Amino acid sequence: MSLIRFFALSCCLTLTVGCFPDPASLPTRPPMDEDATPVSEERFWEPIDAAVATGIRDKDKLRAKLVEELSEWSEDDLKGFKLQYIEQFNKLNRTDIRTVFDVINRVAEYEAFFAHRDFLIAQGSERMKQVLDDPESLLDDVQKNSLYIDETDFYMAGDSVIAKRTGNPADGLSVKMEFTEDPSGEPIDLEDETAFKQRFPRLAEFVERRNRMDAKQIFGQ
Repeated sequence: MSLIRFFALSCCLTLTVGCFPDPASLPTRPPMDEDATPVSEERFWEPIDAAVATGIRDKDKLRAKLVEELSEWSEDDLKGFKLQYIEQFNKLNRTDIRTVFDVINRVAEYEAFFAHRDFLIAQGSERMKQVLDDPESLLDDVQKNSLYIDETDFYMAGDSVIAKRTGNPADGLSVKMEFTEDPSGEPIDLEDETAFKQRFPRLAEFVERRNRMDAKQIFGQ
């Protein structure tokens, strides 16, 4: 289940709790592990990079490969993997990265940015570092026509490992998932055209080129 659909379902369950059968008849989740800690960044990226190195492009097959890479991990390490995923996911929530994505996307859409961060992590540590160092490299995804790819749900890979071990699809990892909503960093004034061009030269060129193409299609000039 995707992150967005997961949160939407959570809201629906909250609103319709009165329609549920006796709670005792429902599958139970393990108690929240408040003491779980993230694995190191190096350990986190090893199975992801191994899965990416296979060259698999199909998101479901890629996720299955990650589950395979994690199959020998202990439950504590799987919890640590999930927590480190959240840290990496939040690290991408920066104003400069968000600005580039929104301008390319033509609209500030939190759900799309949410999904694309999951996709970026699924491309491996090198791609992650590239975007953190150079947010304008998101333009590369436009050229590859992969800006709007659906989520890979890598954050649930450890849960899939546990479910396979127990044979119960309801089993998983109970850790505290704290996603940051507001991006870090100073706000960026898109109305200041000079400052925008200085900070994002590639993006500014992309926007100008796109505007010319739009004008040609609309006005024939």
